[in-house]
Amino acid sequence: MALVLGLMAVLLVVVVGFRADDASDDAPRREVASLPRTKPSAKPGRTTPTSKSGSSGPSSSREMSSFMSAVEQDVAGYWGGVFDEARLSRPHVAVAWPAPGDSSSFSCSRTGRSDDSTAAYCPADRKIVVSIAMAQRIWDGEVRANHDDTEGRTAGDFSLAYAIAHEYAHAVQHELGIVTGDPRTTRYPVVATELHADCWAGIWANSAYREGVLEPGDVQEGIDAAAMVGDYAFDDVQHHGTPAQRMAAFTTGYRAGVATACDSLLGTNA
Repeated sequence: MALVLGLMAVLLVVVVGFRADDASDDAPRREVASLPRTKPSAKPGRTTPTSKSGSSGPSSSREMSSFMSAVEQDVAGYWGGVFDEARLSRPHVAVAWPAPGDSSSFSCSRTGRSDDSTAAYCPADRKIVVSIAMAQRIWDGEVRANHDDTEGRTAGDFSLAYAIAHEYAHAVQHELGIVTGDPRTTRYPVVATELHADCWAGIWANSAYREGVLEPGDVQEGIDAAAMVGDYAFDDVQHHGTPAQRMAAFTTGYRAGVATACDSLLGTNA
């Protein structure tokens, strides 16, 4: 069985038919405590593509893909710096942004392929897949897991940046042994690792702020995106956290700017 780690509870499923021992999972396991407790040094010349907050997004799949790749590279660069300062090998994470109607190999799907609703990290593949169609929906604020009032909520480029940073956080969790490719051996409940990933997305957002690459409204878009994908399915093993919990987790990371500030969220049970 393989576990797919996605942004929303409706996207996170246990896939029957794939056994953990069918995939290589030989990465070294490290404790969270091995990460530095100070903010990594600023890197000169850093740029993160941004668009006017609330804009309708890139006009083509190619432009959307370029935006997503630039965000992922920035997130990867941030975590690479964290791992460098901890004297750990940088995580290796594959990514794919399939165009509408296309797909990518994805072991955490029953079909072995992604589809237009995919936005997830698959431990078995060590791969993040976010379809262009799903990316546009996230950008437009159309992806939600609750029926809360959305009046005053914002959406835009940073909604998508948050989603990518969240999925990359799952890849880092996998590298550190916080999550595994097998739900039988994962050490923490889903809600704990999801809130922890939200917090780590906030850590990256803090680094982008300190580098001066955020626009007004970006952080609010991230907070609102976290709220949109919160759920109240408390009796579901795939519960990802309530809107309030997810907003708080992202905000905790954003305010702290240090990865270990998110450790306490791993103790969340409901």
